[in-house]
Amino acid sequence: MMMRSIIATGALVLALVPACAGEAMPKPFAPKTVAPKVINHGAAITVADVGPAAAGYRDLKAYPGSEIKDGKAYAFVRDVAASATYDGFEVKGAHLLIEGAVFSAALDVYTAKPVVLRGISVRPTAASPVALLTRPGAGPVYALWSDFGGTDTGAVGTGLALRSNKVLVFRSRVSNTSDAVQISGSDSVVEASWLETRTAVTGDHNDTIQLLGAPSNIAIVRNKILNPNPQTSCLYLLGRNLEIRSNYLAGGGWTIYGGANNNGHGGGAASEVRVIDNVWGRDYFAKGGHFGPFSYWDNANHWSRNRFSDGTVISP
Repeated sequence: MMMRSIIATGALVLALVPACAGEAMPKPFAPKTVAPKVINHGAAITVADVGPAAAGYRDLKAYPGSEIKDGKAYAFVRDVAASATYDGFEVKGAHLLIEGAVFSAALDVYTAKPVVLRGISVRPTAASPVALLTRPGAGPVYALWSDFGGTDTGAVGTGLALRSNKVLVFRSRVSNTSDAVQISGSDSVVEASWLETRTAVTGDHNDTIQLLGAPSNIAIVRNKILNPNPQTSCLYLLGRNLEIRSNYLAGGGWTIYGGANNNGHGGGAASEVRVIDNVWGRDYFAKGGHFGPFSYWDNANHWSRNRFSDGTVISP
């Protein structure tokens, strides 16, 4: 299962395309490597631990936003012909690598090839519904050491709109958005990242991470997840086989919507949910969330070792 296999860290290795016979061997590409601070719990994450600068990327090359489709060439894309390992995560077969770049409009991923986004920034300078959209049917997407969200001039609705399956978000930052992350695909992981919503504007409905529909096999582990607004949540859970572990959570109306009774809308409940070893901060509200730490929890799911930052146990 992808959830189990990609939660790891390690060295970065890139397999290069060999030169054709008779051609001069190209200068070897020297991939960036980092020895990052180990993140054992989301409470330890600072903004200095995530994003391009934390991985050593400076002076990012500027591009407009773009769709990324099969059969097209892009100035900011490197075609990698063989499997490679990035930050301990294996990417199998031919794939696309986009790194060290800053985009002034959204990226929209259609391609069936795996796409690795490493050390990039996507912050639209004009109003945009999303910063990164992965389309249903797209191949695996790896967002590593990257930065997404809105700007002072460009309001962004959703930082990461993950409609495809097999998406990994690792050591990245999403900020200044109405919703930081929306997940409707399956087999995806959000790990060791800093995620926060903006201060609400008229019409906003703010969830830091919102699961939509019926995604399955989702892991949300070791993140800092913040929502300064008195609505709606840090985590809005739906679907099956959800692992919520070792995160730091603060804010929202109810910090976690647990998925029972479709979070009050009627219908199927979230199932096989494990909420373990999470810490609630009182950064914005004395109860963690404006109303409290959680709502719509189904006791058929698993809850253990969850607490406020002062050690007070939180029990459903």
